[in-house]
This record gives sequence, C-alpha cells and structure tokens, in this order.
Amino acid sequence: MNIERFTKYKDQDFKIDFDGDLKDARLREVISLSDGKTHSLIFQTINYLEVKEQRIYSFKWPDGSATEELFIVPISQDEQGTKYEVVLN
Repeated sequence: MNIERFTKYKDQDFKIDFDGDLKDARLREVISLSDGKTHSLIFQTINYLEVKEQRIYSFKWPDGSATEELFIVPISQDEQGTKYEVVLN
C-alpha cells in the first residue's frame, strides 16, 4: 500500500465505520519503520472513548474519494479519545 496516500492526510479526520456507527478519527502519525517497507498509522477517535476490538473496519477518506478496509489495534486511551494503530506492509 502506498504510504504517500496517507501522508497527505495527516492531521485530517477519517470516518471509521464501527458496525454502522460512523466515528471521526484523526490521523495523528504516519511512521516509516526501520525496514522502509513497513509503516505505522496512528488514528485517534475524537470525543469517542469506547474501545473497539481489534479487527478490520471500513475507513472513509477525508475527501470522500475512497473507502479502505484496515485492520486496527487499540493502543491507548485518554480523555480525548482512543488511539488505534494500523500497520501497513
């Protein structure tokens, strides 16, 4: 998957479809790992504190141009929302 597709949307809001319940999630970080082929995306839900299970969810792009199926893993939570990681190879 082309990481540049995500880089241009850093700090913008995607919509995650949690089984019919659309929630805003901001792309907080785009990280290239040491091998240069693996990348980590960190999303944070906005004012939504429920932690969803790790699995595949549908993401709507900020500009509405596409929908992407991504596997997310919850990694932390604070008063602003829950952070999820997506690892891309």
